[in-house]
Amino acid sequence: MLGVRLTKTNKGTWTLPVVEDLQTNKQVVVEGTTFPANIWRLWSDGNLNQEGLARVDDKTVLIAGKERANTFTDAYKKFRIKRTYDLRDIPAGTSQRRLLSKVNGKRNSIIHADITVTIRGDDYVLQTDSESLELLAGATSAANSNHTFPADFAWRMRDNTDVALNLAEMKTMSGEVFEHANAAHVASRAHKAAIEALTTWAEVDAYDLNAGWPPVAPPAADL
Repeated sequence: MLGVRLTKTNKGTWTLPVVEDLQTNKQVVVEGTTFPANIWRLWSDGNLNQEGLARVDDKTVLIAGKERANTFTDAYKKFRIKRTYDLRDIPAGTSQRRLLSKVNGKRNSIIHADITVTIRGDDYVLQTDSESLELLAGATSAANSNHTFPADFAWRMRDNTDVALNLAEMKTMSGEVFEHANAAHVASRAHKAAIEALTTWAEVDAYDLNAGWPPVAPPAADL
């Protein structure tokens, strides 16, 4: 779509004036008059402004909760066609699918966003990116399988502080990571169920996908 702006008719319905390039090899019939092909001129920004139109993309329509229908009317003026499309409400299912497709990404970002852990009364930020989680899982598995735990074992936190841990503290820290990841999965399932229960585009548009997730540590830049 080229130049568009939403307008409202006296009947309260939305219409979408659209200026399109009709330089085709076919004739166009407008209000009973046949116009030959290859006579059309493109609409410049100035032409659009004179007609009360603006060059806006389809996002403008989506913000209004509408989408372009397949039906339209043509009007001829100044060797140009002003094509006005009918608009219809965006079906809830369409916007639901868009929102549902974002849930897993949000869940993964929460899991890998780092968490705050408390060790002997002090708070530290533990990295939970994919590489850190793999290292932590490997270290925990090794600790659980060995009869002796290294006396000098330490884990490096996000601020590069090396924190000495005993076996019990190591298991507690790993358990907190597991609980955080599980809470993110539980929240994602709750979000999906809530989104699937929405029935209108307006409800989907107002839905807050950022609420209801387990807490994460502030980004490093904010510390």
